[in-house]
Amino acid sequence: MTAIGAVSKTEWIFDMNVLRYSWLFVLLLSGCASFSLESPRVSLASIKSLGGDLFEQRFLVVLNVQNPNNQALPINGIDLVLEVEGKEVATGVGASSVVIEPLSEEKVSLYLTTNMFKGAGVLLKFINEQDKALSYEVTGYLHTSLGLSVKVPFENSGELTLDDMKPKKI
Repeated sequence: MTAIGAVSKTEWIFDMNVLRYSWLFVLLLSGCASFSLESPRVSLASIKSLGGDLFEQRFLVVLNVQNPNNQALPINGIDLVLEVEGKEVATGVGASSVVIEPLSEEKVSLYLTTNMFKGAGVLLKFINEQDKALSYEVTGYLHTSLGLSVKVPFENSGELTLDDMKPKKI
């Protein structure tokens, strides 16, 4: 028999388990809070026309990916959407396996595909205004292997000229 206000052994064990799991939960939360990943900076390094036919055109896109974090960024793949003058003109995916070391940068390549219906208006604008730069926006995700698979979003914008799109001899 226990006195009023006294705690039985089972209640004490229960209270200790609650306390122990509460501390474990707090430690896990503080660990997650310290694992913050800043979005990488992704910019369009080059875009080269690979030709195509009436219905489909292909481009080789090279992205410059900067890792502003204190830990390596292992990339397993990338998916990307290219908009020119506010219109989606091309999409692409690539299974590039590269590790971008902390506070460094790497070039990542992938192929983009567009079709006559998506790119016709932009192509006509390029032809009619060859000396004028057109605005572009690149958005997408870097697929990483940080713990569970994590998709890290990115976006970048700038301007393109017709010279940027011409095949270059290497």
